[in-house]
Amino acid sequence: MKLPKNCKLEKVTSKDKTRMGIGYVCIDGTEADNPVAVACDGRILAVVPIELGENDDLTGDRENGVRLIPANALPAARKNGKGVAEVLLNGGAELPDGTVIPTQREEKYPNWRQVDRCEHREGVSGKLYFSPHLLLALAEGIGIEKGNAIEVDVNLVNGNVDPSQPLLVRNKANGAHGVLMTIRQD
Repeated sequence: MKLPKNCKLEKVTSKDKTRMGIGYVCIDGTEADNPVAVACDGRILAVVPIELGENDDLTGDRENGVRLIPANALPAARKNGKGVAEVLLNGGAELPDGTVIPTQREEKYPNWRQVDRCEHREGVSGKLYFSPHLLLALAEGIGIEKGNAIEVDVNLVNGNVDPSQPLLVRNKANGAHGVLMTIRQD
């Protein structure tokens, strides 16, 4: 299995020991033409296209076509990879240096497709493009503390998102706010 080196799914997995299933990265090859690696922590979900190798085996765990690998396998796989994190899925997660990390065989991964908005395109929607790094800097600048929410106001024109308008970001806890400019995508 090859995962782009810049995709750090281990940062998205749950650290909550009572939610074992989402503490792993789910390798989902049930759609043979579209295999993905999925990570979630109960609040965020990341789905990354991957490339399965001819020797990767996704059978034998609780769900055919799905394998749960420990999140700590990914940083170790990235160490020696050139542009990719490569893991051989063959009874376990085998790293490029030959280390084999056992995969999870007891837990079932949640139905991530049920919440993946990419799969559900019902109703009116619009697209906005903005820098997540700038959003993080703004959140820190207005005092959003880890685990707290921010409020984001999006301008609508005739019921549709207006991508040319900046986003108003508020910290409801202290009354601070900021503006995040959208990025033009043509």
